[in-house]
Amino acid sequence: MAGWDEGNVFYSDQRYTADEDNSPAVGHIAERKFAEFIRTFRSEDDAFVYRDQLLRNKNRIRVKLEHIRQFDDELGDLLVNRPAEYLALLEMASSA
Repeated sequence: MAGWDEGNVFYSDQRYTADEDNSPAVGHIAERKFAEFIRTFRSEDDAFVYRDQLLRNKNRIRVKLEHIRQFDDELGDLLVNRPAEYLALLEMASSA
């Protein structure tokens, strides 16, 4: 059996599928949208709310659910309905 895979590369890409529709119900898309939310969300006085919070304190961020829903309503619903999964994705996005 020595050398059976020599010169070949084998992999299994199970995280991404070809028929994704950019829905936040897919974990990596939700994480990307959370990261975009943290970087780009602006308050009514045009301040970057969450980006500035992380610049002041990299260990903590306080996010308002209403802001997430303003940014992407489906993302807010997923966070409410599946908090264990989506809070972890929000945490990963805020530390990236």
